[in-house]
Amino acid sequence: MRFLNEVINLKMNEIKIRKKKIKFIKIYNIFYRKNYRNIDKFFSKGFLFGEVKNFSPLKGKISNKFDIFKVSEYYIKLNIHNISILTDKVYFGGELSYLPILKCKYNNLFLRKEFIINEYQIYETIISGGDYLLIITEMLSINRILKMTSKFNCVILENFNLRNIKKINNIYNKNIIYGLNNRNLITFKNIKLYKLVKYFDIKKKVISESNLNLKKIIFLKKLFNYFLIGEFLIKKNDTRDK
Repeated sequence: MRFLNEVINLKMNEIKIRKKKIKFIKIYNIFYRKNYRNIDKFFSKGFLFGEVKNFSPLKGKISNKFDIFKVSEYYIKLNIHNISILTDKVYFGGELSYLPILKCKYNNLFLRKEFIINEYQIYETIISGGDYLLIITEMLSINRILKMTSKFNCVILENFNLRNIKKINNIYNKNIIYGLNNRNLITFKNIKLYKLVKYFDIKKKVISESNLNLKKIIFLKKLFNYFLIGEFLIKKNDTRDK
């Protein structure tokens, strides 16, 4: 839990600084003037999410020639309509500004992947063009999760252990995708997804995230509705460009 506690403290300071730049009431009013989309349109856009990220805490820099446009266009050529954007700067080298830039250029659906701990980040996501939002359930209480999911139209609730699955398993919402991270964010060890996915209600839409390749996707295809893949495809694109 040390890593996630460190992240929470960092995000609290980041949000405090950003609130001074754009007042909460202003961003809140913009949020409620935005139109919501129909969740069913998202689910009809295919089972893959392609991820745009510069580096990771465990593996360092992923690509020596990282370019958000080239990565996004590569996913579009692969007919991947859902694109995940890492907006955390410290741990993943991302920027919130990537969202509106890519949203204006491409007619795709975008997931903001971030360490979400505060409602302010939800409103930021909406006005920046985010279609989806990821919440790590380990970082929030069940009451905070319920409040967050009531504010946004499409959420991925990410889990990596049985305790978290049990915490959110009674939340029934057609707008929610239930996620399983391939890596435990406390121990950073890989987990056996096929052992955990069975604890989700069979009616729920479940996504497998992180540390995936095509071989793993084929193996897990019958267990999951969606897959979020990034590093493998980014490196594959690098090799292709050489």
